[in-house]
Amino acid sequence: MNFGAYPALPTAPTLSTTSTISVTCDLGDTYTIGLDDGSNASGTQRRMARIALPVAYLNYGLYQNAAHTQIWRDTGPTRVSGIGSGAAQVYTVYGELPGAQIVPLGAYIDTVTVTVRN
Repeated sequence: MNFGAYPALPTAPTLSTTSTISVTCDLGDTYTIGLDDGSNASGTQRRMARIALPVAYLNYGLYQNAAHTQIWRDTGPTRVSGIGSGAAQVYTVYGELPGAQIVPLGAYIDTVTVTVRN
């Protein structure tokens, strides 16, 4: 997922983007898809870390829906459930980077692990 360029200013807008996850399971198999909080989380707050010094963080969220009201995590009700069709099934992950975060310029990254369970 790539949020693109972020203007680290008090007036910076909230940025939204999407990515996809593809799951292939046998016909009729039930499964869940969980997303961990990433490599740089503080508690349950997902954060991207600046790859240069000084260390800095940008908060962001990952959601199951375009309205950004259903958070996507890797615990019970925050997982996405599905039933296998025997073919690839594609799920959209909705990302949101809140505006008005003042941070040093530079590249920011995070790694989120996707876990599929049946």
